[in-house]
Formats: sequence, C-alpha cells, structure tokens
Amino acid sequence: MWGCNFYSNIPLMQNQLPNVVFSLFFCGVILFLLIMLILQIVKKISNSKDYTGNDKRDSFEILKFRYAKGEINRQEFNKMKQVL
Repeated sequence: MWGCNFYSNIPLMQNQLPNVVFSLFFCGVILFLLIMLILQIVKKISNSKDYTGNDKRDSFEILKFRYAKGEINRQEFNKMKQVL
C-alpha cells in the first residue's frame, strides 16, 4: 500500500503527533494570554488619560444634581461652580 506507515522508517517521527499537537496548543494558549495582557495594559493606559475632559464635566453634573436636590444653596453653588 502506498503511504501506509510512512513514518515507521524514520525512528524520530514515530508517535510524535501528540507531542506536536500539545506543543502547538500550549504555544497558542501562551500567545492568547500574552495578547490579553497587552490589551488590558493598553485599556488601562487609555482610561488614565481620559480624566482631563470628563472629570470637569462630571463634577459639574454632580454639583448641579446636589443643587437640584437642595443639598446646597445658590451661593454655595455659584462659589463651587467658579472653582470648577
């Protein structure tokens, strides 16, 4: 028969398929974990730069909410608005 036991004549290739499959799987898992780690680091870096514009707007929204609830009066609201 043609192609039967092709690797039987090469002693180093006998029963190596499970080892190759395991090695490829292990390398794939390591590569996946490395990519996920890099994505998490990039996400944290990009989120840390976002405080400049949104922080001021969010603070003003909180101030307006507190004024609407009656926690602060108009004078305190104006004073805090100038600080922001």
